Amino acid sequence: MNVAARYVGTQVLLAILVVLLIILSVDVVAELIDQMGRLRYDYGVMQVLQYIAGTLPTRIVMNLPLSALIGVLVGLGGLANTSELTVLRATGHSIRKLAFYALIPALLVIGGGMVLGEYLAPAMEQRAEAKRHLQRSPPGTNIDRGTWLRLQGEYVHVEAVMSTSELAGVTRFIFDDQHRLVETQHADEAHFEEGVWHLMDMQGTRIYADHTERTSEFKEHWDADLSARLLRLSSVATERLSIRELYDYAEFLEHQDQANQEYKLAFWRKLLQPLTTIGLVVVAISFVFGSLRQVSMGYRVFTGIIVGIVVQTIQNLLAPASLVYGFSPLVAVLMPTFICLLFGMYLIRRAG
Repeated sequence: MNVAARYVGTQVLLAILVVLLIILSVDVVAELIDQMGRLRYDYGVMQVLQYIAGTLPTRIVMNLPLSALIGVLVGLGGLANTSELTVLRATGHSIRKLAFYALIPALLVIGGGMVLGEYLAPAMEQRAEAKRHLQRSPPGTNIDRGTWLRLQGEYVHVEAVMSTSELAGVTRFIFDDQHRLVETQHADEAHFEEGVWHLMDMQGTRIYADHTERTSEFKEHWDADLSARLLRLSSVATERLSIRELYDYAEFLEHQDQANQEYKLAFWRKLLQPLTTIGLVVVAISFVFGSLRQVSMGYRVFTGIIVGIVVQTIQNLLAPASLVYGFSPLVAVLMPTFICLLFGMYLIRRAG
């Protein structure tokens, strides 16, 4: 890589990181203010900070497209304002070469965001959300929230899925063959060990015809054909799942003859998000070499925000339309992406 490529790439990369830091700071402060109004029970200031720290990787991934767009506008725009792009062009670097130099750091950031969103962000946010849910109310009082299941003669309520081997707030309602309630059990935690679920510190009540009897076990065996992973996938918003999880759950629903279009749509959106971000970056590059070459930095930032909002709005309109009208979710995701790419390449070609 030559000196010009390193210099342009470094300037663009620093601009993207600075913009990401600013957007992330605003997002975190807004979330902090919002969570401060929800303090109760064991959910205090320290728990709020822990929750925000746990959701930080997800916030980084979600803010990367807009940060890359504005960062490229700011980085290349700064070089244009100081006439450094003009000097580079005078030394034999074409607009296409300079555009490629600016695209390299954006690709690095996009790749890092994809890895973060696939392997770290989902697990950290899942645990942060589950802990917040449990901290905001006493154990066993979240019957109206969480997930309900029907398993072999019993109804089960799970307040939160902490991981694929740990559940929190498990309440069992056990019925006999005549559909009469014969026993209730509650455990603050359930662990999956050696292929079997165990209820930890179980407290229960057996119901007889003329009396009731309290029961308790430190470690109660629970013979349940239950996958905590599938339970988590069904209870977490689609945009919070990883690409692999979205694909697996969409396949599971298809095998069960259940509707899976929502998960397919989320799968394609997340899988193709790097391509969408590249499309936004190409548009940003074309603006700097074209219509935004001689404007102020504030105007470039404003333009980047407007472009990002427009593309996001188009995607948000096409996404539910694909579910309603039955056309492929892939089309709904690719259409705005291809529009960005084609429009950006056209402007770059016209600029020189």
